[in-house]
Amino acid sequence: MNTFPAPQVLVRIQVDAPFRREARPVLDGREALERLGRQTSEIQFPIPGRGEQYRFHIDLTRCIGCRCCEVACNEQNNNPAEVKWRKVGEIEGGSYPQVRRLYLSMSCNHCLEPSCLEGCPVDAYTKRPDGIVVHDAEACIGCQYCVWNCPYGAPQYHPERHVVTKCHLCVDRLEQRQLPACVEACPSSAIEVETVKVFEWRRAIALADAPGVPAADVTFSTTRITLPEDLPESMGKTEAQNLRPEAPHGSLVLFLVLSQWSVGLFAAALLLQMEMASGVEARASAACLLPLAGFGLAQLALASAIFHLGRPLHAARALIAWKRSWLSREVLAFSLYTLLAGFCAAPGLFHLAAWKSPSWLPGLDTSGPPSAPMVLTLLAGLLGIFCSAGIYRLPARPAWNSRRTTVQFFCTAAVLGAASGLFCLLHAAPGVLPDGGAVVPGLAVWAMAGLLSVAAIVQASVPWSLVLEGITADDPSVKGAAVLMTRHFRRLLWLRTLLFGAAAALGPLAAFRSATSSSVSISAAALVVCVAAELAGRYLFFVTVVPRHTPSSFAAPRR
Repeated sequence: MNTFPAPQVLVRIQVDAPFRREARPVLDGREALERLGRQTSEIQFPIPGRGEQYRFHIDLTRCIGCRCCEVACNEQNNNPAEVKWRKVGEIEGGSYPQVRRLYLSMSCNHCLEPSCLEGCPVDAYTKRPDGIVVHDAEACIGCQYCVWNCPYGAPQYHPERHVVTKCHLCVDRLEQRQLPACVEACPSSAIEVETVKVFEWRRAIALADAPGVPAADVTFSTTRITLPEDLPESMGKTEAQNLRPEAPHGSLVLFLVLSQWSVGLFAAALLLQMEMASGVEARASAACLLPLAGFGLAQLALASAIFHLGRPLHAARALIAWKRSWLSREVLAFSLYTLLAGFCAAPGLFHLAAWKSPSWLPGLDTSGPPSAPMVLTLLAGLLGIFCSAGIYRLPARPAWNSRRTTVQFFCTAAVLGAASGLFCLLHAAPGVLPDGGAVVPGLAVWAMAGLLSVAAIVQASVPWSLVLEGITADDPSVKGAAVLMTRHFRRLLWLRTLLFGAAAALGPLAAFRSATSSSVSISAAALVVCVAAELAGRYLFFVTVVPRHTPSSFAAPRR
């Protein structure tokens, strides 16, 4: 019976041959990785001592851009594909033929001064004694303010859960002496977890800087980054020229425009009350109805802001962190403003219904000084606008972090308040007296027309100042915002400029023709133009901002 001895000899020769080890590089590499995995699984993690905390160490000389860490992180935390707590970015530089491309894997840096924690209005963030910044999804209301605050883009909005989520350094695995998922999955050991002395790290913060990454001293990032020694000076993000407009946030556009318009109406009502030499009864009616309209706009503004939240039923919790969060201060200021506005709007309601106003309601006598409730209401509204500007003046978004934002918000109140007051005044006051004489424009008419003209010109120039700054700015975010403004949205920019120019001309024209019936139509046109211009300007405000963030892939999908 044939036993096939030859094949047996061949098999023995193949196994025992000395060149066998060189013929299996892939399998040998796999065995080496398995041995490395067995070693790393037995690592005893050092417990941070006094003045120490955990942190990541990223070695760019080892990262190969395989994105195993991204996949492992999403699988470990059950996140959808669009929610990435860890992202692998690409940086490149140099000139041909000496060109370098590196891959940088980054997640939450668990900063010493986390901006996400400082800005959160509901205290959903906590920095543990071991330095790990954790997020409480149950406390989160989905306002996404922490997403704007973080210059590294670490917090991510979860569309299915309607809250913000972020990397917690796999704290549950660390407590069991296991590596974080990203560290364990990295085939080249480019990601490590280590401890650091906080005091010493503050002095060595430059070790956290890397090309294309926001400066570490903004929030004192703790992630240590190892760079190659022969790195070209011109290294930067590969997607630097791939500008993407941000989300327009329609609910916030409505909130900002309507709330600032409401404050402008109360300012116009006070201006009418302060006109001592009027004597025209119709102006008292206009001063009575303007607060009523302002109260209605304030209600609409608050209602529209709720739709921005992922969990609107928990909106009242936004008042918790009023001592440090501008968002909480804004909610508190406009809530107080709305209550006072409702008290001041009651006489207007009684005036419309031809009822007699009760004695306890604030009077609206144009021959006397402004009533105290009206003054308090206006002050609360101005405080609310100031808090709104504080929300957007963030180091993570340089195009917003400027006095332009504050000027633009207050000018919105001036433009819309003056246009509304001018229209109400000309509509309420007849152009011809009963005896046939013409009504001479009062001080209030010319004051509102002049305010409308000046504020409209200022508003028209605000985005152009950003464009001029972007020409000479060193910050890529400011340059990018200017490019978006002048290229992607240049038509809307010019339309906004022309609309404000038309408003600046229509205001004085309506005042000049106040003795004719056409003044009402002109003032109405001015009001419509101003509202359209403000809505367009606030839309540009959101979509053209370029946030600071860590590098991403050049082929990343456009939003």
